[in-house]
Amino acid sequence: MFFHKTTDWKYEHEYRIIVISDEIKTLDISEFIVAAILFNHSHDDFLNSVEYVSLSKINRRLELYRYASVCGAGKLFNAKND
Repeated sequence: MFFHKTTDWKYEHEYRIIVISDEIKTLDISEFIVAAILFNHSHDDFLNSVEYVSLSKINRRLELYRYASVCGAGKLFNAKND
């Protein structure tokens, strides 16, 4: 399940890392993430979400987008210009 994806997402270039260990380790991926899309309904919910706050701390240059349904169609909003 962790190593397969449907053909809908075949254009994505991603890496999945699974570690089985009793120790908690930190993996610094801040240099490898360039953007993230979060699914929230309102601008305020988006800015106050745990995901937004956490990702903002990883890399200040990270582009964060909010995906929301507008009149029945999906739309991307840039967090900086929302």
